[in-house]
Amino acid sequence: MKKIMSLILILICSISFLTGCEKDDKSDADVSKDDVIVSESTDNENSKEDQNEDNRYYVGGIDDPVKFEEMFNEVKKFVSEDNKEKVSEYILYPLRVNHDKSTREIKTPQEFIENYDNIFTKEVKEALLNQDVKDTFVNYQGVMVGNGEIWFGSSQDSSKYGIIAINN
Repeated sequence: MKKIMSLILILICSISFLTGCEKDDKSDADVSKDDVIVSESTDNENSKEDQNEDNRYYVGGIDDPVKFEEMFNEVKKFVSEDNKEKVSEYILYPLRVNHDKSTREIKTPQEFIENYDNIFTKEVKEALLNQDVKDTFVNYQGVMVGNGEIWFGSSQDSSKYGIIAINN
């Protein structure tokens, strides 16, 4: 009796297995485009999406976070040394300087160097020197230092990063 029950049980399991694995009535020729999921993104697009997820500065127009952070820390170093000439190399001209509800555009490195002490006030310097690049605020306008004292961004072709505005 045990052998018969075992055989019946094996038979039932086999039938269940076979009916569960039975192929759909459609042949390969009957498969429509609605039955197939196609991924249209390439590996290159996927890697770009992955980079954007790892790049906290992306929304601010910064494509290379490593390059941006290096530039940020160089600017910080040069400001701490009051190296006007080196700081001027990290300005994306024209630089917008906002002060007491008025705006001024600094158009050249020479003009920036001449006005450095009026642009990089004590408060602006402190905001930058106390700012960790990883703690900056980022939005579509750029990367903000402190309470908006300095804004960093990228050139129109995204090939260079630098200071785009100062609020003192």
